[in-house]
Formats: sequence, C-alpha cells, structure tokens
Amino acid sequence: MLDHPLGKELINWHTNKHSFEQSNKPIAEDSKAALESMVHDILLPIQRQLGTPLISYGFTSFALKSYVQKNSFSGTSPSLDQHSAYENNSAGKQICSRGGAACDFYIKGIPTSDVVRLIVNQLNFDRIYYYGDDRPLHVSIHLTDPQQHLQLMNISENGRRYPSKRAYGEQAKQLAEQI
Repeated sequence: MLDHPLGKELINWHTNKHSFEQSNKPIAEDSKAALESMVHDILLPIQRQLGTPLISYGFTSFALKSYVQKNSFSGTSPSLDQHSAYENNSAGKQICSRGGAACDFYIKGIPTSDVVRLIVNQLNFDRIYYYGDDRPLHVSIHLTDPQQHLQLMNISENGRRYPSKRAYGEQAKQLAEQI
C-alpha cells in the first residue's frame, strides 16, 4: 500500500513544504502496518467516494519531526498527534504514546464536514480533529483500539486552536451531523 500514489504522498508530503533532505521512510514495522492501514482503510475509500485526498501533513519520521520542531513547529504536538506512528525518538521511546498513524488532508471542492460524515459513518478511525470546512482534516487510525473520537476545534481571535465539542462512537455520528 505504501507504493500506491496515496501511500507515497503520505510519506513524501513534506517535499513541497520543507527543505528536508533525509529519508522520511518508517523504520518500525508497526509504523509500516499503520500507514498501510491508513491508505487502505481511510484514504482509498475516501478517494473512491469523494475524490483524491490532498495530504497537507502526513507521516513524520523522527528526523523529520526534529526538523519541523526546529524550523516551523507552530501547531504541532508530536507526543499526541500520531503523525510519527510507532517510531521512536533518540532515547528509544515511542514519539507518540498513542501509536496508530495520522494524516491531515482536504479534498478540493468538497466541504471537510462531508468528509467527516463519511468517515464517522463508514470507516474505522481513531481520532478526527475538525477545524472547519475550509481547513484540512486531521484523521488517525489505531491498529488495535480505535477510539472513534470526533473533536471539533475552534479558532480564537488571535488564531490559536482550542477544543470545542467532542463525542465518541455513536455520539460522534450525531455530532458530525451538526457540523
């Protein structure tokens, strides 16, 4: 699955944003499995039903995470966001204790709320962070214990993001209908 164009985009998303020259390939086998699941279980079904996801933030290896944190860290939270999947830091500890894998994306011409409703009603996801119809959507998967957590986010007057309503499981479906 990582050889599929969406898999390649999930790994190489950074090439148009950062002058990072090292490899961004996953090392941990669980990372590879989680990223393949992201492509197969989330991105491909979305592509078939709504159009091609344009990935704005994908897999982030330890080296790329370090680069991003040093050069443009605004809005990132590597210990929580699942973009590093099951990769370890230089101390040998998993970067994000949640595991799984995550990506942020949008589909040109499709409101993000439509994508949220598709995911919560039809796909096996871990977490979704919805920032508005005109912003990329953050979605993650988990290999063993998906939370099915939908978190709506608001943006303050000074541009900071903060949590608003949230729901899990069946309630996530109901919340998705409200956006």
